[in-house]
Amino acid sequence: MPFLDMWSDVFTVPGTRTSGNGEQTFAIVGPDWQGTLPAGVTEYRSPTGTGLMIGRTQTNGKADYEAVHQFQDGMKAVPLSAYGKPYTAPKGVVDTNQDMSAPPDQVEAMDAPKFFGTFAELMKTNLPHANDYPILDQLKRIGIEPGKSFDFALAPKEVQEALAAASGVAVPQIKEAWATSGVLTNGWRTNVTAIGTYGTDYLHRAGVAFGGYGANAIEDALYPTAFADADGKPFSSDNRYVLHFAKGQTPPVGGFWSQTMYDERQLFTPNLIDRYAIGDRDKLVFNEDGSLDLYVQTASPGEDKEANWLPAPECGAFTMNLRLYWPKAEATSGSWAPPPVQRVN
Repeated sequence: MPFLDMWSDVFTVPGTRTSGNGEQTFAIVGPDWQGTLPAGVTEYRSPTGTGLMIGRTQTNGKADYEAVHQFQDGMKAVPLSAYGKPYTAPKGVVDTNQDMSAPPDQVEAMDAPKFFGTFAELMKTNLPHANDYPILDQLKRIGIEPGKSFDFALAPKEVQEALAAASGVAVPQIKEAWATSGVLTNGWRTNVTAIGTYGTDYLHRAGVAFGGYGANAIEDALYPTAFADADGKPFSSDNRYVLHFAKGQTPPVGGFWSQTMYDERQLFTPNLIDRYAIGDRDKLVFNEDGSLDLYVQTASPGEDKEANWLPAPECGAFTMNLRLYWPKAEATSGSWAPPPVQRVN
């Protein structure tokens, strides 16, 4: 259950890997909160006044749903002031004017006054980290300071011109950082450094926010991504592919692993068996020598192979993501890597 501050850094992650599976109660408090927590309540202090949580509960198929639902029903979130008392959450309110387009598109559409003005307002309750002083000194020289509003119209002309031009320079760099981050091995690109927690690596933090906001730290998840086959040719639904894991070389995890299919829009597309990912929670059929073949293609590879079939889109290009939850040391160190995806002639 990773908690992220407003700068998208994971600052705590209670769960199986860290705090275990026993019953537990914890309080998320703000950076300036002072007080005494009730007995048995663990304190997690957020570096910023706003943040988010993305919880994940593993299920091992339909037979496991009842146990998962029982666990989920036992999860409760209440204000600290209501802890130990009867509490009913207020009814939610829907903002019908909410822009429902993708957040990166909304940010890219902002002009300089809107972007930098919003940035300054958000910093009033979401202070920078202690290692941000060098960049804060630079920002101060152009009139942007934590805790203060920023009026674009009052900035010197040269500052206005520079900030107005910033998007055209920065956005391509951010998109490039997302597309090329990490290490490329066997056609799979895996980010094992600039993800989850970023320090002062502002470019890669922005890149992950653009393409995968809310990403875990590598100790909890790795996301190898493949765009092309073993020969470097982009995946196409016109072809058939096989991903072959030698005996004992399936993704090394303490949790689970899966391989997910995305079309050229990075979305799921309908297929004959309603399967959009495949992994160790499926009833995979291993070869006699202990190896494993996964079949990636549009049409069925044959009834005897369908257990290992990840359907490709009916047409067009596609990409694939492996997900390793609670990856073992050989994965985070880079000594293990996914095998290349072979095109079948």
